[in-house]
Order: sequence, then C-alpha cells, then structure tokens
Amino acid sequence: MVWAALGLILSIEVYFSLRVSIPEVEFGDVLGPQYMRVSLWAILTPMVLWLRTAIPLSAGRWVGGLMFHFGVSSAIMGVYYLGRVWLIFWREGAIFSEFWSVAQQRFFGSNMIDVIIYWAVLGTGYTFEIYRKYKNEQIRGAKLESRLVQSELSALLRTTLDSAGIEEVTVRQEMDFIERHVEIQKMRFEDRLTVVTDVSSEALESRVPNLLLQPLVENAIQHGVSPKRGPGRVTVWGVW
Repeated sequence: MVWAALGLILSIEVYFSLRVSIPEVEFGDVLGPQYMRVSLWAILTPMVLWLRTAIPLSAGRWVGGLMFHFGVSSAIMGVYYLGRVWLIFWREGAIFSEFWSVAQQRFFGSNMIDVIIYWAVLGTGYTFEIYRKYKNEQIRGAKLESRLVQSELSALLRTTLDSAGIEEVTVRQEMDFIERHVEIQKMRFEDRLTVVTDVSSEALESRVPNLLLQPLVENAIQHGVSPKRGPGRVTVWGVW
C-alpha cells in the first residue's frame, strides 16, 4: 500500500510538472514509469536494509558510511535513469549513437527522487531498529519489575509469618514493614505516588498492635491515590 500510494503521488507530481512544457501530456504517460520506479524500489528495499546493517552510517567514523550510502543511492539513480532512456531509444527506434547526448539533455532534478527514496528507506530501517530496542527495553524492564515485586512480596510474606503470633510490635518495626510495602506500590504507580513519613523518635519506640498501620496506609493508597489520574501524596505522621 505504501509503494502504491507513493507511485500515485509521484505520478501526479511529474504530470503537473510536465504540463508546463508539454501541455498535451496524458496522465497515463507518466503513470506507468512512476509505478515502474516504485516497483523497483519495492524490490530493492530488502537490499538497502541489508546494506544498512552490513555497512552502517557510522562506519569509518561516519565519513565512510555516509559516502558509501550516498554512492550507492547515486548509482541506483543513475542506472535507473539510463535504463529508462535506453528503453525509450529501443521503443522508438532512435539512433543509439546519440544516447549519451540525449541522456545528458533529459537529465533534470526530479531524478534525484531516487536518492531521496533510498535515504528514506535507510531512515525507516533505523526508525524500526530504535523502536525495536525501545520495546525490548520495555519488556526487559517489565520482567525486572515483576521479579522485584515477587522478591518484595516474598519478604513481606516472610515478615508477616514471622510476626503472626506477636500481639504487639514497636512503631519502628511497623514503619519498616510499611516502607517495604510502599516500595512495591511505587513500582505500580511510578511517579504518581509520594509517601512522606514524619514520626518522632519517641513515637518509634512505642508499642502498637501488630499490623495496625500497614492496612491504614494501604487503604489511603487504594482509595486516595489509585482513583486519581494525577500524582498523590500519603503522609504518615506520628508524635509521642
């Protein structure tokens, strides 16, 4: 579909350009050559993408890579142009001794479109490579986050089981447990969640029922931050 659309666009552009000097030109006269051009590029695209990986633009401190690909794109443009002129000579039965003279006279700027197409294909290859690396990083990050969450959940479960028979703990122990729980929640909410603790040293040594504070913090996150689209803030404050 992309090449078909490009062929139509090029045909329209060439048609209106030729009408300035050749008013009698028909749209069908330019449609065939332009679709021949895009068909050629559809065939050449795998080769261009292979050259991109074989000889990247950064080869030879960029100078070598840029010169190589500029040379290849210019060569393709030249071969295609001369092939078109030769086809016209053969179809019209012209004298081939005048081939080079006519080729020089008929050459004009629009032939550079082939160079542009080459570099567009090259750029598309780099764009897909960047996108692929980005998606791979996302997947790798998601897997790492999943492993971290599982690790943190295992630590929380171990702490909960260890303290299951204990009726009272210090606020300091509760705050340590809350901090591990908050780290897991931050992985979920990313930059949306901010938790601030302001507990005096005296309060940290006081004793409270086991697992008293963690459900309160979790409830604040669940009902105060989760429904919001923007950032949320939870403050844990305590004095004695």
